[in-house]
Amino acid sequence: MAERQLLRRALALVSRTASPLEWAQTQNNLGNALQTLDDREGDAAQLGEAIAAYRAALTERTRERMPLEWARTLLQSTCAALPLAELLVSFPMTAFRHRYSSSAFA
Repeated sequence: MAERQLLRRALALVSRTASPLEWAQTQNNLGNALQTLDDREGDAAQLGEAIAAYRAALTERTRERMPLEWARTLLQSTCAALPLAELLVSFPMTAFRHRYSSSAFA
């Protein structure tokens, strides 16, 4: 909980206009924090917030500008979407999540 609040404060301090890549990194970090919290809490709203943060990061982390960071952020967003789908439709995706987890690509 504290990590999420700190990252939200950091977002308020980092200007997207002045420092777009730092802003994108902070958005990505927020997504990571929310996704990690969900691993403990199983909250669909947090996963939705994580996906929104990743999507915001992707507005600056474009494929053309930062291909590796773009791919990692896209993967993280997808990894957040899988448990969200599982929560929303009650379909177990554990095997898929394990096989394609972001740690496999780190």
